Amino acid sequence: MDNSGERLDEIHARFELPNAAPRYPRDTTFRIDNLSLSIEVDMAERSIDGKAVYMLRSIDGRNSETISLDAKELAIKSVTSSGKKVEFTHFDDLLTFSPGKHKEKLEVIIEYSGRPESGLYFISAGGGATGPARQAWSQGEDEYSRYWFPCFDAPNMKFTTDFHVTVGDEFTVVSNGKLTGTDEDTRKRTRTYHWKESVPHSSYLNSIAIGRFSQISEKSDGIELQYFVEKGREEQARRSFSKTPDMMKFFSEIIGVDYPYEKYSQVAVSDFMWGGMENVSATTLTDETLHDERAENDFPSHPLVAHELAHQWWGDLVTTKDWSNVWLNEGFATYFEAQFRQHDRGQDEFEYLLDSLAAVYFREDAKNYRRPIVQRSYLVPTEMFDRTTYQKGALVLHMLRSELGDELFYRSLNAYCNTNKMKNVETADLIRAIEETTGRNMQLFFDQWVYSAGYPEFEAKYTYSETEKSVELKFRQVQKTDALTPLFNVDLEISIAYPDGSRKRETARIISEESRFVFHVRTRPAFVSIDPHNSILKKMKYERPVDDALAQLTAGSPFEKVLAARELGGKSRKNVVEALKRQLGSKNFWAVHAECADALGRLNRKDALEALISANPPDSRARKQVVRAIGSYRDASTATHLQAFLNDVSYAVQAEAVAAISTLQNYDPEKVLEKSLGVDSHQDVVRQAALAGFAEAGIKGNFSRLKEFTTARYRPRVRGAAIRAIARLGKEDALIRRFVYSQLRDDNIVYRRGVVDACILTENPEAIPELQSLIEKERDGILKRQAFDALQAVRRTISKPEELSSLSREIEAVRGEVRELKQSIESIEKKLQSRGKRNH
Repeated sequence: MDNSGERLDEIHARFELPNAAPRYPRDTTFRIDNLSLSIEVDMAERSIDGKAVYMLRSIDGRNSETISLDAKELAIKSVTSSGKKVEFTHFDDLLTFSPGKHKEKLEVIIEYSGRPESGLYFISAGGGATGPARQAWSQGEDEYSRYWFPCFDAPNMKFTTDFHVTVGDEFTVVSNGKLTGTDEDTRKRTRTYHWKESVPHSSYLNSIAIGRFSQISEKSDGIELQYFVEKGREEQARRSFSKTPDMMKFFSEIIGVDYPYEKYSQVAVSDFMWGGMENVSATTLTDETLHDERAENDFPSHPLVAHELAHQWWGDLVTTKDWSNVWLNEGFATYFEAQFRQHDRGQDEFEYLLDSLAAVYFREDAKNYRRPIVQRSYLVPTEMFDRTTYQKGALVLHMLRSELGDELFYRSLNAYCNTNKMKNVETADLIRAIEETTGRNMQLFFDQWVYSAGYPEFEAKYTYSETEKSVELKFRQVQKTDALTPLFNVDLEISIAYPDGSRKRETARIISEESRFVFHVRTRPAFVSIDPHNSILKKMKYERPVDDALAQLTAGSPFEKVLAARELGGKSRKNVVEALKRQLGSKNFWAVHAECADALGRLNRKDALEALISANPPDSRARKQVVRAIGSYRDASTATHLQAFLNDVSYAVQAEAVAAISTLQNYDPEKVLEKSLGVDSHQDVVRQAALAGFAEAGIKGNFSRLKEFTTARYRPRVRGAAIRAIARLGKEDALIRRFVYSQLRDDNIVYRRGVVDACILTENPEAIPELQSLIEKERDGILKRQAFDALQAVRRTISKPEELSSLSREIEAVRGEVRELKQSIESIEKKLQSRGKRNH
């Protein structure tokens, strides 16, 4: 599953919520061999009628006294065991029955009906939870399959499936495995689709997607690839899914295991709550990933497509035994997504992506909580689908690859996959496969990176001795160590760059709190780079001469230039501005341009702003950062320049320009914002920026106008932006606050997530009982967790002194004064230096 998208980061020191408890793999007193599910889906009534036929067998050959299956909010009509109807109880979401005397194998038939509110979602043409549906799709992960068929709803049970899905004849059904046939009933005007998946898989990986789809097909090494989208979006589908064949070949080769399923389909659906979901052989994706040519550079589908395809091996073929070890699904898919980026776009893109993964994880760690990757205690499983699982999990795999080397790394993963395919795993299985393949003891590595929490934070100091012709590097680990966070044992690559362009490679093995290394050199290095390929997850403050950082910015690799630009963003000197401006105007990897722009923004100098205004990098991702950096000055004199970006070919740059204009001091952005509300763009990014801009600029009196955008005629992203803007602008108005809280009862999950964030922005204790009510009633685990975090945020907000609310405005005013002061001081210093030279 791809857990895309950010929400408001709030401080949350402890991961475990009240009532969290240790969780372990579920007991299995029986095994399921096969499920044959016949289900009739009434799109008009949003209801289902089903019959589940399970082929079971006992674990030890003895009769099972009772069998329990998960069934939530379903009406169970009957249970038949070995041809005889049996009594059952349906209590506390468990369907329990005694199968009676039976042989080792047992057929159980369960007839049921339901109107699912979770697990299977009906999407109507006009939005909302009423009226005929134009689409229906399931979402089983983590434990939501129980809402639409009785099942063993835990990951540690795998079985084959036959699905027989009946719908109106205008609809297409996509499901797991191979389509073995269709039957039509012309009298009822229905069609039944028969899908068969012959590779055992867990309940949460079962899927149906129903809609009026157009199908595009192609093949990759004999495997049929199917792309399903709503009619009229075929060209976008070809663009979004174009690299699927290359991905399938790439993953098969580096894993050393061929794609294991009968076909691979990708279905783009409306209002999907995640980026995508890796159902076995039948991935579901948000249709928001489909895009036109203008959006390709900023919003490519390829990372999402690669992530979900990688899951077909990591998560589907080899599946976590329990949610505590879900990084074996999600960390693996995230890292293999990154490896396809390396294969497809090169090393520079790969190294910068790893850095971006670390930044996302660092935000969670600093502002929410810190936890180990393998975490036993949690309240609901969805809590485990966080940045620690995805991003840190991926980075741990990269560190493992760096430690073992490519050959041993891939040999180990091949052994892990082959040994455990069609099975459930825990982290110990991965360790065992590596140790048996390499002969290496991996306990220290996994103890510090997987079973402990956090990462090393280094203070590094560089000195050069001309007399000794040596470089000295001192490292100090400064992270707070406790029961969660250890002192780390890592090897850091040291790259010594000479003025002639040659390099000397050394290794700093850090095993204690303080370490000192001396490396002999033939001449003074131009610069010394630490971990130049971004191999270790860490934070580092590097003390060295500014000239060395300038040399690295000029002559380093693209990622070394990125690091140098960040370092120089804290050095307010004219020659630093000139160097950053030079790199921003030179031919460079786009991320170098972006980081130079960011550094110039942080310098808060008049000449740095002038450098930004003169910049026009070719890549839209860098242009977006230029606009953001200009906006950080909040200087009204830049308004005309920023308005030019409103016509940029990139939607992302347009949206950034709207956001920047809304922050300008002594400038009225209302006309720009109003016009931008009418601009259509990919994922409505321009409209979202405009809605946020009304709140940023403090433009009140537009409540009824903003309220329009919270209605179901708009996509959830827009609705969320609107409700957050309303909450910020109307937090002093009781009627507006009540409107915000009322939206917690909306039927769209994605929108409700935005409303929870809006509750924080009201900064009012009235939000507390509303959030508590949501927690008690909410089915969605991620919303439940988000509401818990929001409760804590509201309590902190209302305890803040009133004067803090105006502090940020005062700070911005001071920034402008400091900018002018810096220029004046530098001018005076130059004059004094000039006079001093004349006097001598």
